[in-house]
Amino acid sequence: MSNKDPPPPPAPPSGPFTVYSSVAKQGGTGSVKTLTAKTNIDNFVRQLSSSSLVFPRAPTSPSPETIPLDPSDITFKWLTLLDPKGTVSAGFHDAATQDIDNFQVRMAAPWDLVFSSAPTFLVTTFGSEGNPGLAPVSKVPVPGLKDTGSLLYMGLDPTTTPVTASVKELFAFAGLKSPPLSEFAPWGVTLRVSSDPAKPIRNALWYSPLNYDQTILRLQFSLSDADRATLQSYIAKALPSLEFRNVDFICRRTITGMTIGGKISASAQGEVLIETECHLLPKGHDLQIRAGISIFHDQYHLTFQLDKQIKGHSALGDILAWLAECVGLQSDDFNFVTDMLMQQDGKAFGDALELRRIQIALGTDDGGKTTKLMSFSVDIQATATFGHENGPDGNPKDADPVVFLLTPDRNLAPGFEEINSLVPTLAKVRKAISIPGLIPGLNIENVPHNIPTDISRAYIVLNQSSIAVGGTVQSLDFTSQDKDYPVPQLNLGWVSIDASYNWAKGATSPLNVKASFLAELRPSKNATHKEPATLVGAMVYDSGKWTLSADLEGLYLSSLYNFFFQKPSNADPDATGEADHVLPLIEAIEIESMKLTYVYDKTPTTGDQVVGSSFTFDGILNVSDLQLKLHFSYEKKAFEFRATLHAGSATTIGKIIEDLVGDGIDVPEFLYDAKLDPAKDGLEIGVMKGSSAKPGTPAPFHFVAKLTVNFPKDVQITLTFAQWHGSNWSASEPSKKLIKAALTGIPHVSIPLVGDITQPFDEMYFMHVIDGTKKKSSQQLPGITRKEKDDLNLDEAFKAHPLVAKDKSKDTSDDVVVITAGAHLAIVIKNERGERVCILDYNFKKQKTVGDGKENTKKRTIPAGGESKEPAKKDSDGSAASAPLKKKMGGLSISDIGLKYENKILSISFTATMELGPVGFSLIGFALNMELTSLNLSDIRMLPPSLEGFSVVFERKPLSIAGIIRHGKTPELEYYAGGLIVGWTPYQLEAAGFYGKAKPEGRDPFVSVFVFAKLAGPLVSLEFAEISGVTGGFGYNSSVRVPTADQIPSFPFIDQHATDNAGDALEALQKLTSAGQDAWFQPLPDTYWAAAGMKIDAFQMIALDAVVVVQFGTSIKLGIFGVALVDVPSSLSDFKFAHVELGLAVVVDFDIGIMKVEAQLSPKSYILHPSCKLTGGFALWYWFDAPHADQANVGNFVFSLGGYHQAFKVPVGWPVPDRLKISWGLGNNLSISGEAFFAITPKVCMGGGRLRASYSAGPIAAWFDAFANFLIQYQPFHFASEAGICIGASFNLDIWFIHIHISVEVSADLYLWGPPLAGIVSVNIKVARFNIHFGDDNNGPGALQLDQFFDLVLQASSKKKAATTTTPMSVAIPINPIMEPDQAARFKRMSDNVGHTFLARFGLMNDTSDPKREQNAEWVVRGGTFSFSIGCKMMVDDVKLVGNSKEDINSKASGAGSIYAKPMKTDSSLASHMTVRITQTQGKQVWGMSQEYKSVPTGLWQKYDSSKDPLNGKANNNIDDYLNDKDGGMKLMSGILFSAPPPKMSDDKLKVFDIIDSTLMEIESDRQFPLPTDCHKDWDPYPPRNEEDDDEWTVVQKRWKTPLWNTDNEPKHSAVSLAVDSSPEAAAQPIVPVEPKTRDVQTDFVSAFVHAFNWDAGLKLPSLAKMPRKLEKRFGDLFVVPPMMTA
Repeated sequence: MSNKDPPPPPAPPSGPFTVYSSVAKQGGTGSVKTLTAKTNIDNFVRQLSSSSLVFPRAPTSPSPETIPLDPSDITFKWLTLLDPKGTVSAGFHDAATQDIDNFQVRMAAPWDLVFSSAPTFLVTTFGSEGNPGLAPVSKVPVPGLKDTGSLLYMGLDPTTTPVTASVKELFAFAGLKSPPLSEFAPWGVTLRVSSDPAKPIRNALWYSPLNYDQTILRLQFSLSDADRATLQSYIAKALPSLEFRNVDFICRRTITGMTIGGKISASAQGEVLIETECHLLPKGHDLQIRAGISIFHDQYHLTFQLDKQIKGHSALGDILAWLAECVGLQSDDFNFVTDMLMQQDGKAFGDALELRRIQIALGTDDGGKTTKLMSFSVDIQATATFGHENGPDGNPKDADPVVFLLTPDRNLAPGFEEINSLVPTLAKVRKAISIPGLIPGLNIENVPHNIPTDISRAYIVLNQSSIAVGGTVQSLDFTSQDKDYPVPQLNLGWVSIDASYNWAKGATSPLNVKASFLAELRPSKNATHKEPATLVGAMVYDSGKWTLSADLEGLYLSSLYNFFFQKPSNADPDATGEADHVLPLIEAIEIESMKLTYVYDKTPTTGDQVVGSSFTFDGILNVSDLQLKLHFSYEKKAFEFRATLHAGSATTIGKIIEDLVGDGIDVPEFLYDAKLDPAKDGLEIGVMKGSSAKPGTPAPFHFVAKLTVNFPKDVQITLTFAQWHGSNWSASEPSKKLIKAALTGIPHVSIPLVGDITQPFDEMYFMHVIDGTKKKSSQQLPGITRKEKDDLNLDEAFKAHPLVAKDKSKDTSDDVVVITAGAHLAIVIKNERGERVCILDYNFKKQKTVGDGKENTKKRTIPAGGESKEPAKKDSDGSAASAPLKKKMGGLSISDIGLKYENKILSISFTATMELGPVGFSLIGFALNMELTSLNLSDIRMLPPSLEGFSVVFERKPLSIAGIIRHGKTPELEYYAGGLIVGWTPYQLEAAGFYGKAKPEGRDPFVSVFVFAKLAGPLVSLEFAEISGVTGGFGYNSSVRVPTADQIPSFPFIDQHATDNAGDALEALQKLTSAGQDAWFQPLPDTYWAAAGMKIDAFQMIALDAVVVVQFGTSIKLGIFGVALVDVPSSLSDFKFAHVELGLAVVVDFDIGIMKVEAQLSPKSYILHPSCKLTGGFALWYWFDAPHADQANVGNFVFSLGGYHQAFKVPVGWPVPDRLKISWGLGNNLSISGEAFFAITPKVCMGGGRLRASYSAGPIAAWFDAFANFLIQYQPFHFASEAGICIGASFNLDIWFIHIHISVEVSADLYLWGPPLAGIVSVNIKVARFNIHFGDDNNGPGALQLDQFFDLVLQASSKKKAATTTTPMSVAIPINPIMEPDQAARFKRMSDNVGHTFLARFGLMNDTSDPKREQNAEWVVRGGTFSFSIGCKMMVDDVKLVGNSKEDINSKASGAGSIYAKPMKTDSSLASHMTVRITQTQGKQVWGMSQEYKSVPTGLWQKYDSSKDPLNGKANNNIDDYLNDKDGGMKLMSGILFSAPPPKMSDDKLKVFDIIDSTLMEIESDRQFPLPTDCHKDWDPYPPRNEEDDDEWTVVQKRWKTPLWNTDNEPKHSAVSLAVDSSPEAAAQPIVPVEPKTRDVQTDFVSAFVHAFNWDAGLKLPSLAKMPRKLEKRFGDLFVVPPMMTA
């Protein structure tokens, strides 16, 4: 081969070749080609079901080549439905580009035909475009596809040999039966083929994959001359003067279908048409026309199309006369047509009349031979004299003629036939007619702006006295907010315009213009009901004004979305319009009928534009079984929406609210079932934009329904239902809802010894709030905010009885929730100023989840057969609420009031007292009970009052007695509790007890008991101290609430002030015996506690009251609580230098792994003077590993004295002690205050303080301020601090109207950091400010070297300890710049034999004779269970175990992250490896290894990030990382646990000894040994039951308790004799009969044993025969499977 020879072509790729669209998911094998996106071939392939074309191979030729589609290709399978033996292929341009130039389909039967999309095929099929004389250009781009790729065009091969067939064969190919007329069947036809682009013949194939793979084949055949003459003879009988020149049969076959599950399903349709060229010869005319013939069983339908040959009314009259003669009429019977078109009154058309089309129907019989004309119609092209819009001069704006009866050219369309196409004969025509010029000679004015004035499709009806013109236009789509419109504008969709004019004399309304429409109204995309509505109506024109009248056909008011202003089209996506706020309030209301009146006019804001200026809706709304009359009007950007009760039948308030909201609302039955009778009650609803109680803030949109219900005895109750949607809320935000109903007064109740009890409050109302909005924060509760409450009270519906909230929040902002979501009962009283004040807001059924506004999205339904089978929902969450209330009621003095609603029972409870001399009685839990079945409380059933308990108090110094007894019962707990306090100065005894049966939901019931006792008084005196009190208690199935630091003084075991007098003692007893949620002792199963404590007074200065509480059971919790009082110099001194009360709590929870040490100064603490107050707290928390510990916190700790840095982000769950503060007011002029804090976290140390002194005396004032804060990084050590001082004085003097103010202030701030020490002093003397820099500007320490970091990890103390092992530790030392070589060598020497800890976990054997153990002494262990761990203070990546020769035996890698050294200030990870060698004398045994992890501080081991380093000057002083302790710890591998190899049998050198074989002896017997006898079948186990039986446990337990032998079928006496002694005395023992009354097989069996063995009858052993009670109780817990039982 020479160098000049071209290189050989590449080998063709093997396997299939697939052409994918640009978006197809590629797969499979072989080579592929991905098409260029958005090309016509790519669009076509993308629309295929597989988005690909599969070929058996790729193109290989450098020139065009044709490759068939693979038989597996879906498109191949579809196109071959035309002929299963056919082929489908594609022509490729070349192998390099692999571009497809054309497609080909070849049919083999019934005729051999080839269709292709190549340009040469298409131009002879559809014709060409371009200039004459040039090469023909196809109308369809390569490869036979237009840009969209939706339709593939293929033409017949122009070189095809013409084929012949019969008409019958054409019908068969089209899938039709034989021709309708039998005479046609044998006629012969020949396929017409053209190779001249100027004379194309549309033999074509169309394929549309997107249109269900529709494939259309059209073939055109010519009829033979002989058969054409026969057809001529048939037609001429009815239409003389008609001659056929040639006749073509057009056959069309259509296949439509789709691919389902890989199988092709198709349906086929076909048709055969006749097209001919003929001559028409009426009265000397010779017209060459085209005609189409459709053949039916008894008719011919002929369509004649004429172009420019019949013009003028005279020639038109000749044609009409010929048609009249064919029908059998006189020739002048059709003259009225030309007379009407050419009349001068209201002349609509000019002289240019053209006959365009004639359609004739011929009846036939005798097989089609005999014909008769049945009907005809003519189409005339007329040039109209109207439809032009006149200009200012009164003349038309353009001169283009208006021509009727036009259809577009569709030559390329598969369904196109030339005979059905009418094109204009004029070169230039007007494409539309103008509405203002619709009537000849008249002008229609003020067309609404949203209706186009041009009509592109129109009709005309003309008679001798009037003209009617009409057409269809599409309403313009625009947004009402885009311009300043007075009301929302309507988009009417397609509008049908009809205009008529009657010029006959005496016509009452000569001009009539009407625009009819049928518009679809779609709700908002955020609507719940998205069903569209239909607006049907018309616009009427009268005297220059347009008025729209329409009927609304829809289901819900959500369809009124277009009748409220929406957001502008160019607005922000999050913006909202009026419709987005109003529609959520009313969308659920159903429509019965509505009528709309919409007025169009010019407005000042729109100039000459005619737009909608006002509208009114009147109709009927359906709400439950009621009908409301609606009036909704809109004018000048303001709307009014009101509906009042119109008619209907009685219904319930619950159903009304459900229909207003659209969803079920879980309201109590007393409200839901309240009746509303339209005959005597009222209902009114309204929607409006409310007012804002705070000027300058957005006002919400309100929906308010006011229901008035009348009860007997002239009792009337008003219920208000409101919804509101904030104008600044998003469109998808649900509205808030409120139901409010005032309850009438409760009836009087008479109680013996007490008298009549009347209602102790002014009013009570029910309220239900639903809030489904998104909260600004997770802490914000759902409900009504303060601003929303104030805004609602401005509404007319709330002015009479405004909402009153129990607003006790210290936060004064508007978005604070003052009424939480849920069902409320509220009590309101009037204060001394006559103002309504809510003293109790009882939310008895809170909204379950935040933001869940749909508590019950399903309406309540009752089946036709009776009550609902759905489980009854709880009407309350079982809670109760109380509030203070000072009131006299009969002989009782009320101190507080409470409410509880549950199971339709409303309880109004009181804490009431009665006094009789020195004795006082208190009623606990005294409640008036009523069955709440109606809003009218005066007409409901009162239940007997309830009493939870009572207490008695007696006080006469020195004796005081207080006692309490109470009995509480709830579904979850029934208990009895009591307490007694007896005091005789100086002693006092306090005791309390509790017994309760708890029935927790979903768990077994249990009994809870606790006992508490405390004795106070001088008990034991020591030399320096005195024990002045002891306390203790225990609990069974009970828990103790752990007090926080500030609650310690009130902890029952410590509280000494609660019993100073009888009243306080009674209050203490009530707290002790309470079982509420805030009680100190709560029932808890499997939990026990014990407590013991004492009070010690020492040195007359210190008093310590402490108690130890241990709680155990499922977990162990230890607590030490105490209160220390220190008085300096003495507690007996009149003047005290200091008085300190400190509460201390130490809690260790071994279940969740936390230790808490907390202390809190009491507000009573002071120093120097009682006015110099001391406050603050302390906390030390440590998290350790435990069964339920939070592993993310294990190893973490925090110490805080007085809190944290003000910028520190306190993690959730950390303590937040109060600031250490001092506050001293010296008289009215001088005050001193200060505060301080200090805290240590795993990341940072912080501290600071502040001091302020101020003096004020008349016009003179002076002040002094100082502060300091510091932040310390541990390693490398660095600190940053700031401090400041400010001194100032001022003087103010007012003389008449002159004010004199003099102020002097000097301040200095110090910013200090180091090491090295540096800082800035900033001095401000008010008139000037300057800074002084000192020290080194380098404000950050350098990075630690590896040996320094190692020292830091080991801590200094660990290096002084002796090494405990010779096991080496290897650390991969990073290269520069971390350390220099000499440092590395020093580190290498230092790192040996340090930093390890060894701990024997299991198997360590101690020497009992010498319990002392020397450090590093050898271990004596038990090999089978021995395990030990090696800890490493330097975290490790992996641990490797090696053998005697340092060969690898086992290894474990860390499952945690990489190891970093943050103080080294490098972002490279460290490589830390530990190698352990265990010397083994016998063989190589593998020790078990498992990783051990530890939570380590991120301040040491986290990856260094310079951008977060606050000491990095380039980091912009970023201290956020240190002030956020969210990631204070991280888990790394800190060691390894080794487990000894499993034990094995020792090597035994003795031979195997078979002891059985060695002692085996053969003994001969005289007779055969007896065979064993099977036991009686009654001893066989009871056959197991089917595993699918759910009651197997129950059956086994029942049979164990009561065996089947206990039935009455047993004999009256039974006994069991056991031969345990062969002596005659034993055999002579009598058999003891068992009486029928004690017949029990289990007891009998044990009794027989007792009797047979002469056991002591006093042991009562037969009583133990039954199933133990604990086994019966816990049967399902003690057995894994049901035990086998004997039958």
